[in-house]
Amino acid sequence: MIFNTNPWRYALHYVKSRGLPEVTPLINIDHNLERVPTVVAFVDSMTPTGQGNYTINLKDPTATIRASLHYKAKEHPQYGQHIVVGCVLVLTQVIFVL
Repeated sequence: MIFNTNPWRYALHYVKSRGLPEVTPLINIDHNLERVPTVVAFVDSMTPTGQGNYTINLKDPTATIRASLHYKAKEHPQYGQHIVVGCVLVLTQVIFVL
């Protein structure tokens, strides 16, 4: 199971060790334009949408949601190449549009 892997456990440890706000489970995100302090999610799939953008499925133990990944994030010189299917993202101050 993906939620017993080292990347998942490390991401949760990273959140705690950095003093970030408590992780919000994906299933609890239910308000349009809700700003969520911290989300930890596994990238389950990525589909190019054109012009470098992607539609991605984010998964945690509670739910799977669809999200958009802007080309600037994917092309970021420090971390863009690491955003691939199978990676775990720690997202802060994310706005969800449902």
